[in-house]
Amino acid sequence: MVSEFPLEPKVCIVGAGPAGICAAVQLKTELGLSDITIFDSNNEVGGTWLVNTYPGCCCDVPSHLYSFSFAPKNDWSSFYAPQSEILEYLKDIVVKNNLYFNINFNTTVNRMIWKETTAQWFVEYSHNGSDRVTGKFFDIVINASGILREPKAPKEFTNFKGTLIHSARWNPEVDLSGKVVGVVGTGSSGIQVIPAIADKVKQLAVFQRTPPYLVPRAQFKYPECVKWMFENIPSVRWSHRAALFWLHELLYLSFIHNNIGSFVATRVTRVQRWLQIKSSELRKKLTPSYAVGNKRIGVSLDFYRALQKPNVELVTDSITQVTDRSILTANGKEYPLDVLILATGFHSQDYFAPITVFGERSVNLMDVWKKNGPQTYLGVMSHPAPNFFTILGPHSGSAHGSMIFMIESQVAWIVKALTYMKEKEVNYIRVTQAAEKEFMTLHEQKLASTVWKNETAGNWYKDDQGRVTALWPSNFVSFWNQSRTFVPESFDLKMVSAEKEFMTDDDE
Repeated sequence: MVSEFPLEPKVCIVGAGPAGICAAVQLKTELGLSDITIFDSNNEVGGTWLVNTYPGCCCDVPSHLYSFSFAPKNDWSSFYAPQSEILEYLKDIVVKNNLYFNINFNTTVNRMIWKETTAQWFVEYSHNGSDRVTGKFFDIVINASGILREPKAPKEFTNFKGTLIHSARWNPEVDLSGKVVGVVGTGSSGIQVIPAIADKVKQLAVFQRTPPYLVPRAQFKYPECVKWMFENIPSVRWSHRAALFWLHELLYLSFIHNNIGSFVATRVTRVQRWLQIKSSELRKKLTPSYAVGNKRIGVSLDFYRALQKPNVELVTDSITQVTDRSILTANGKEYPLDVLILATGFHSQDYFAPITVFGERSVNLMDVWKKNGPQTYLGVMSHPAPNFFTILGPHSGSAHGSMIFMIESQVAWIVKALTYMKEKEVNYIRVTQAAEKEFMTLHEQKLASTVWKNETAGNWYKDDQGRVTALWPSNFVSFWNQSRTFVPESFDLKMVSAEKEFMTDDDE
């Protein structure tokens, strides 16, 4: 049970999506670690890019920005990569780094329990379809299960007895040809699904609660000559990537309340509506009443066009009832449906679900977070959970750029922390409450000037008490500056042996 942590820690990574893959690669290449176990409930790597296979699924961040700095891909087919190409990119990284041997597929982690006497985590897991629970001890746990993982499906839709699909659990065997279809939701997934299926279905009813802001999607195929330059002149590729990065950093200015950037972004989205939507009535339905950026901005040139097709109807009256074969709205109209597609998002505030994490003194971390709001340091560590790191946890999401940058920044910081532990020959790390409080104060200060703090429209960035918990409320450069160094004074660091009891704060 007890390992010589400073020499070779036993590491558990939960999730084999982009975050888990990045963590495993960097632990192997930067620290030379080999005792790494990755658990994933799916049957293949890829995470969100494995399970999201709905029609039109693609990344809304440019391909050369949505890729790891340590694994550049010179031959991206297009400016915005489709789901299938991103999945193959991730699989290729796993193969090149021999990570398949480290992964336990079809395995669900149920509980993680901190053992104070040995400074280890006891991780309980079960194989899909089995009631048998197994457990192992690990020195380090890295939660990389992702923030947009558990689909949100309001209970009233379970009344529907036709074909019911959530966009995040797409069934490829369902044939939409000639069917009367309803889509609930016009967020990021709905914006992609609706244009992709509009020409296939007989009738399409789109149920919208809140209209999205849209910016044009400049999609194009990379010419072979450009791919050749990316391959043979690395500076060209890196210049392209750098230009994309700084362009997206400028987009952050759109989210500052009453800022010139917000003014410009609002005008750009307004121009797109005027150019693409012919009907003034439809344009009014698709005009947001909240500030730009308060909800995630969509990227599309096809969404408005799809809504103007003769077989498509945008419904903005609220849904009052879902029957076994139809949806009823507040104006008394009934919409009979063969297929109902839910593009209703995810449980973004359930960071570990369905995993229960018991930290020091058996504290249930999610219970504490739901009561007081998540308290973290860099979105990576939380005081009640020593030796426990989270990638893309609270306070680290992005509304303006590539999550890959945030993943790499957090993983780089974790590597620095583990390197320091190895150098000092300690097996216990816990962020101090003072450091955690200082980071949360910084988070609130940066949040104060943004539209997320100053607007009331709901979005997945907020918890059920209206607290903005999912986002890093500034640009990427500021997060990189915060996370580029490891500050030992911000942590409790020590060696805990199995022969003596864990020392509490009172004992110390």
